[in-house]
Amino acid sequence: MVFTTRKGPIPEVVIEAWQEIWDWSEDRERAYKTDFEVYGENAKDPQNSQVDIYISVK
Repeated sequence: MVFTTRKGPIPEVVIEAWQEIWDWSEDRERAYKTDFEVYGENAKDPQNSQVDIYISVK
C-alpha cells in the first residue's frame, strides 16, 4: 500500500504520514515485512517535499 504525504518540510510531512499509517493500521493487518520511503523528484526541495511511503500488508 502506498501513502503519499502532503507537500511541506520533510520531517513534518513524513512524521504526519507515519501517524496516519499507524492510525490506519489499528483496524487492518500489516505484514511488517518491508516498509520503505521514496524520496523522488518531488522531494528535491526539503522545505516543500512530497514523499511516498510503501507499507506491506497481508
